[in-house]
Amino acid sequence: MEFKRKVNYFLKYVAFNKKFSNLIAVKISKKLKLKKPLGLPYTIMIEPNNICNLQCPLCPTGARTLKRPLGQMEIDTFKKIVDDVGDYTIHLRLWNWGEPLLNKKLYDMIKYAKKKKIFINISTNGTFLNENNVKEIVDSGLDEVIVSVDGATQETYEKYRIGGKLDIILRGIKLLTEAKKERNSKIPYINLQFILMSHNEHEINDIRKIANELGVNALTFKSVGVMDVELNEDIKKYLPNNPELGRYIVKNNETRRKLTQRNMCDTMYDETTIAWNGEILPCCNDAHASYSFGNVLKENLWNIWRNEKYAKFRGIILTEKSSIPMCKDCPGNTKDAPVKREIINPVY
Repeated sequence: MEFKRKVNYFLKYVAFNKKFSNLIAVKISKKLKLKKPLGLPYTIMIEPNNICNLQCPLCPTGARTLKRPLGQMEIDTFKKIVDDVGDYTIHLRLWNWGEPLLNKKLYDMIKYAKKKKIFINISTNGTFLNENNVKEIVDSGLDEVIVSVDGATQETYEKYRIGGKLDIILRGIKLLTEAKKERNSKIPYINLQFILMSHNEHEINDIRKIANELGVNALTFKSVGVMDVELNEDIKKYLPNNPELGRYIVKNNETRRKLTQRNMCDTMYDETTIAWNGEILPCCNDAHASYSFGNVLKENLWNIWRNEKYAKFRGIILTEKSSIPMCKDCPGNTKDAPVKREIINPVY
């Protein structure tokens, strides 16, 4: 995030008594490595649904291997969460293991949360961006939309985004940029995301050209990461051939992560994830809801955030993090994992 945008972000979303004091409490808790934090997470990931129209092979939703029920969050559940913690929340990530635009109440969710002065972004495959909803997206007050476009040609794009049509996605992005201009709006900030893989790394310059032509705000390159699965031959074929672009190294014919394992995880203090059915999960890595700490439909987030089950999990993170499979294999534990954002049209 460019400097001026960071300053505006702080003044707009952080410089309020409850949000700022809570942020300080979280930072102190992390510094002291408390198992029961003094403040609430200032970033919340809320899952509008865990349903998707595409079949991306490394995604458990896309691969149809998700080990929990499919469904969509009800607007009343969402409102309960916002009413509960909205005064302390700075950032709301409104996506997880599904395509958020499939939830018809998404725009109502965004509008409701914006009343609490929360920065909100979504991550979408872009399939459902069209002339019927781009104006509604702009009018909702959404701050940022991340659109995954992992290819500059249909042939390349569909190798991973199975079932997707590149021309439809690019047209939708263009419509969104035009809707912003028509309404003289700086938001949503449009971030085109390109996940680097073996079959698309040759199209880096091509996607730069497309991003400029579309008039998006930024282009982000992110190396493919594998969560909650072993590095088998099917997965290896997606890893970039250029070692500088990957999260992994090959040694003695074995593919290994460039691990920088440490007994700490910022997410255990800064953020929590809420599944579509109200279950509280440690992070987005817990795709199958293997570590549920409670449900916001039964008790408030503050009680769940500081309960014994959550505290015990933090204790393991602080002492034996590698003993938790999803933490040991977390892409966030890798060094030199490229996540590079190129600013195309800055917003101040």
